Amino acid sequence: MQLSECDTKPVAVGVQPEADANDKPGEGLPLPTTPPGQLPTGLASDVKAMKAPRHNESWAPSFLKGKTAEAVNADLDEVPLVRHLARRLQVTPVVVAVGFLLLSLIFLLYGVGGQLVCTIFGVALPAFESFKAVEEFANLQEGDGQNVYNKASGMQFWLTYWIVVAAISSIECLFYYVVVWIPGYYPLKLGFLVYLYIPRVRGANHVYNWFVSPVLKRNRATIDLTLEESSRGLRKSVSNVASSAMDAGLGAGKESMVRLRRGLTMVGPGIETMRILSSELVKRRSAPARPEPEVSAVQEVPETEPEPEVAEAEVAEPEAASPASPASPVPVFQG
Repeated sequence: MQLSECDTKPVAVGVQPEADANDKPGEGLPLPTTPPGQLPTGLASDVKAMKAPRHNESWAPSFLKGKTAEAVNADLDEVPLVRHLARRLQVTPVVVAVGFLLLSLIFLLYGVGGQLVCTIFGVALPAFESFKAVEEFANLQEGDGQNVYNKASGMQFWLTYWIVVAAISSIECLFYYVVVWIPGYYPLKLGFLVYLYIPRVRGANHVYNWFVSPVLKRNRATIDLTLEESSRGLRKSVSNVASSAMDAGLGAGKESMVRLRRGLTMVGPGIETMRILSSELVKRRSAPARPEPEVSAVQEVPETEPEPEVAEAEVAEPEAASPASPASPVPVFQG
């Protein structure tokens, strides 16, 4: 192999070689193939690898580790909710996904937490969408004719949705102890509630026009009459209860006043007696003390002579019995 003169020419370190006069600027250099505003292919992959989170530091069971799990983690990390939960719990995204799957399976099979899930997806989210529809309609400006129609139709839809949900809740309340025994009741209820308001279907309009509206129109007069009579009876009951409570309070007040008056009349003589006793005590305390008489001499008590002892009397012999007295004559009755 032979070397040319250019190859054998020494090159000083830090000194650029002299440019040939025949060379054109940019000739011999590769042209860039990356579009403007983007990084080259190799550099872009390096930057993406640097920005990717290190899942090796997060916890994961042994069966969720490996190349396949790392690929799934990279895909799931693009989901904001999964990424946020994984970082807060310090686990890999695939663990969060497996947890969601297990909870969904338990919910589908046993209905655990069904009421909470149905409340979140059937009440909380539609309530927030209704709030946005009301705010958008309230902030309309003059000259927005098409927007007025769109916003009004949105508000009409959400009113229809709440009417249908109220009808479903009333039926559920009446037959609660029957429907809860239906297998998979809460998953079915959740699917039906989501069907009512998803934009592509908007099943609330179908249910309202097919079931709710005909039933309410047919029984509208009866329902209005029942509500009016119920409100009238309720007002009458409330007024009767209020008047009875007032009468009872006034009666108790009168009786209390009579008892108080009797107590005062009984306390009056006692107060007068206490006043007299206190005045007597004050007088006695204010009067001067009388001197006690002095004893001049101790009186001698005369001694009494002892009584002579009585001699024992001699026992006299019994006297001879006196002669018996003659018997008295007994009268004889002659026949």
